[in-house]
Amino acid sequence: MSVTICRVVLPHKPLNLPATEWRWVPLPFCLLGGEGQVLRSGHALPHELPEALRHEWILPAAAVTRLFVTESLLAGVPRARWREALPNLLEPQVLWPVEECHCALASAPDALGRWVVAVMERSWMNFIHGAFSGRTGRLVLSSSHDWAPIGCWGEWVFPVLDPAEEGSLRWWRDAAGSGGGVRGRREEMGALPWEEGLDPAPITLMERLAQPTPIPPLLDLCQFEWAARGLARWGPAWKGALTAVGTAVLVAFMGLFLEWGRLAWSAHDLVVEEKRILAQRGLSGSVHGAVAEWVHVWIQRSQPSAQDGLQGEFPRLTGHLVNLLAQQPGLVPVRLVYRPHHLEVHFPTGEETTAAGLGEAANRQHLRWQKEGKDLWVLEEVQP
Repeated sequence: MSVTICRVVLPHKPLNLPATEWRWVPLPFCLLGGEGQVLRSGHALPHELPEALRHEWILPAAAVTRLFVTESLLAGVPRARWREALPNLLEPQVLWPVEECHCALASAPDALGRWVVAVMERSWMNFIHGAFSGRTGRLVLSSSHDWAPIGCWGEWVFPVLDPAEEGSLRWWRDAAGSGGGVRGRREEMGALPWEEGLDPAPITLMERLAQPTPIPPLLDLCQFEWAARGLARWGPAWKGALTAVGTAVLVAFMGLFLEWGRLAWSAHDLVVEEKRILAQRGLSGSVHGAVAEWVHVWIQRSQPSAQDGLQGEFPRLTGHLVNLLAQQPGLVPVRLVYRPHHLEVHFPTGEETTAAGLGEAANRQHLRWQKEGKDLWVLEEVQP
């Protein structure tokens, strides 16, 4: 399955509007195919963005603060508690109250043994992640810090939600990657502090979005309570397989349901036939309720099953049972259950010794009379 990527440039967080008045504006996006080809591009509201297996949403650098935590500070903290520990460790370095901050940790320490931590406001994270909820694919939310094209110059055009704000913040970084910053006003690209001797190449926003995903991996801000969990992370990649399995299970269930219906209808026909046979003998009720009475009538009449016009294995085994029980008039079964090639006979509790006495008579008639459980005996024919 080809991996599609939808990259989106996110706006600046409004400075003059309360969170209750934040409204989305069309955002620049680029949809890439499995081989990096541009499938679609343009501007769209979040709910109009194309679906993809991976969504890479890019924040302005001004929305994310990068800090460092030494490995020694995290060494004594279980990883499951890093979410609670990070705000306390970083409290002296942030300007906001720690309960209003969301912290995300790099996947591995840098060469100096430090862990990079990205910090942003929780309210802004909630607003952004809410626009992704209900979509398929996996969301990777990163800062434009991670998307620096060394040796190229251009401009990240970040939208602005607040209509009272004008212009856009400009992100820059020098060619050696040793510095960088944010400027708050528009100015000519030549005024940026490029390293001497740099031969820059121009690049447009859409060309920037079509670049390969940076290596090492992006510092994904979708962590802790915003991380994809379980099948939610891998579900899109397995969507086709899961759909096929679900369809197969549904078809199998429908097949079993139809087979159950057919068997239920057959059972209904058998009950009707059983009641008809009982009515011919002057009996009433179901077979299970009249078993003792039926057996007594057959014992008194001592008639082979063939003389009653009944044919098949069930009446034949029942006839054998009648002949056996004729030798023990006081032994009356409470229930008969016919299975293919044998008859299950249930007796009242305490009749075990009496029922066992039918074994010799059964052997003489080429029958097998065997105990299968408490108060349960099985009668079957033995092929000569």
